[in-house]
Amino acid sequence: MFTLNRSLTVLKSARTCFFLLGFAIAAWAPLVPYIQKDLSLSKVELSLMILTMGLGSIIGMLTATFIVKVKGTRFAVFVSGTVLCLALIAVAARFNFVLQFFCVLVYGFAMGCMEVAVNLYGSFLEKKFKAPLLSGFHGFYSIGQIFAVLIISLFLTVNFSPLYATVIPSLVVLGTLILASFALDSEKIVSDEPFFVLPKGFVIMLALIALSALTAEGAMIDWAGLLLIEKEAADPQTAASGYLTVVVFMAVGRFSGSMVLKHVGAFLTLLISVIIAAAALMLVSLNKDPAVIYAALAALGLSLANILPLAVSYAGRQKYMPQTAAVAAVSTCGYAAITFGPALIGSIGTLFSLSGAFAVMGIWLLLLAAGIFLAKKAFN
Repeated sequence: MFTLNRSLTVLKSARTCFFLLGFAIAAWAPLVPYIQKDLSLSKVELSLMILTMGLGSIIGMLTATFIVKVKGTRFAVFVSGTVLCLALIAVAARFNFVLQFFCVLVYGFAMGCMEVAVNLYGSFLEKKFKAPLLSGFHGFYSIGQIFAVLIISLFLTVNFSPLYATVIPSLVVLGTLILASFALDSEKIVSDEPFFVLPKGFVIMLALIALSALTAEGAMIDWAGLLLIEKEAADPQTAASGYLTVVVFMAVGRFSGSMVLKHVGAFLTLLISVIIAAAALMLVSLNKDPAVIYAALAALGLSLANILPLAVSYAGRQKYMPQTAAVAAVSTCGYAAITFGPALIGSIGTLFSLSGAFAVMGIWLLLLAAGIFLAKKAFN
């Protein structure tokens, strides 16, 4: 009975950590207009700030494996999660131009470190319990995103300042994280593996899959609303409904992921998900009917739901390179795309249009699906 209760507690704590990560990433979005207005940032300065966050995230991801090896996953998750919540509050405070860049850098660093640490831990639990757990864990990540968008937007709507709208839920989440961290498994995850190994062979394919999936997800955060306005499918007050549709259906897809994997299998789930995501992006880019667009966004959310968890899961089980380094590499490529991917989409959109950028992304995913099919033996 004690072992069963302990196992349930460990899983609950892992879900809490993924929830925090999703909350912290999505909490940035409602704050951006206020940061730009209050600090009088030009579009170039705001873009530099976003790139600063991305740089911090990359450094945090590359540092995470070292921290896990020296101090363990429990320490890495607890410290990075705590810093993440406090940095989010500091970002919302909007002190001044120079301090804002520093806070955003720390925020990105803690986010990147936490991203790799929780995925390492999730991969470890999959092997320990011999069950497909990462889809469910990423489901709680999606719920964290939903909560962040809804709660902070609600507080802002009733005239809370951005600081108070952020500090209240962030402190609640931080308190929950502190309690959850005591239940995290303290077993050593990284033994004699090197801190960092360049991805090779099959792991390059997994990293490419993660990068593609998170580029699409990142594009939804920054560009879905503008695309809906461009197509006259929504007005500025309701444009966030596009991103919310994607996130809600991602949560549905992740919580049903274990059942789908059980009946369909990991490889077919991955291949079909990439194909559906490509088709959904093409449909969004080519159609102006709001009903069709929202249906396509729902399909996109469902299809994106399990691509990253499957890529991380494969990385944790492959034999081509050290498993911890492989998980870190796949996670780094994936989450870095959330920051840098939208910039690429925006550049393509400037040359053509947002619809054209989404179409290009859809074509890329079709090519990726062909590559996954051709590499079937490696996945098996």
